[in-house]
Amino acid sequence: PTAVPPGLCGGGLSQLYANASGGSGIYTYIWTSNPPGFWSSLADPQVYPMTTTIYTVEVSDGYNVVMGSVTVTVFDLPTAHAGEDQSIPYGTYTTLNGAATGGSGSYSFEWTPQNLLVNPFVNNPTTVNLTSTTMFQLTVTDNQTGCISATDYVLVTITGGPLGVTVTAYPESI
Repeated sequence: PTAVPPGLCGGGLSQLYANASGGSGIYTYIWTSNPPGFWSSLADPQVYPMTTTIYTVEVSDGYNVVMGSVTVTVFDLPTAHAGEDQSIPYGTYTTLNGAATGGSGSYSFEWTPQNLLVNPFVNNPTTVNLTSTTMFQLTVTDNQTGCISATDYVLVTITGGPLGVTVTAYPESI
């Protein structure tokens, strides 16, 4: 038996193939899994494992029975950490504090909205000068496996308002 792909991100699809040959040419199939929970009588079933799983197929041609196994490896997903919410004065900038854990340890970062950041593809980007409260979203990709994290958010709250001045003179004329 084979699996395509043999490694994937949790919840991804892998296609199993029994690849039976010889014998009478008329086959029946019984697929099972370890950890238990999967069963199929299809020759080439699809699976969506959440953990690394060994799939075993028993093939019968009506006279003989053979067994084989294939392992589908499930990669750990990275976890995104967008940092603590912040408050900054109107018209100023700040640095966001992104991080990641899990997975292989080699990550790519992507923040949105991108137009409000100097470089949205680093873990600790600097914002442009902000004039309104903004929710920033961080998504992390594991560079070795391609697995993408669930997103995390950080809120940057703007305090105060634009600087203003009102000029008056007393008396108005002299």
